[in-house]
Amino acid sequence: MNGFERFRSAITDESDTIRVAAFGELDLGSVEDLQKILGRCLQVPGVRRVMVDMSQVTFCDCSGLRTLMEARETALRRRISFELTDVKASIVMRLLPITGTDALFGLNPSA
Repeated sequence: MNGFERFRSAITDESDTIRVAAFGELDLGSVEDLQKILGRCLQVPGVRRVMVDMSQVTFCDCSGLRTLMEARETALRRRISFELTDVKASIVMRLLPITGTDALFGLNPSA
């Protein structure tokens, strides 16, 4: 193994909430998969909330962050709540404050 974990996801649909559990690396090589997954979730009729569990994400570069921000914007336009969960257990928690995007996702910058 060469030290990276390929991106994969698991989706759970709970009434008007869709949970996406992300695993592995979010980088230029995997963001297309994440874009497709989130795009489909945001088009489900009746969905009011999309939650992305980040606890098992092992790496996230600027392309991964951009994909999450674009999904958030799409959700806002469609009046869908878009949340990142379990970010504190994730490598992503380092990236968000550095880029100033933690507040966009409702995370406490001082936490």
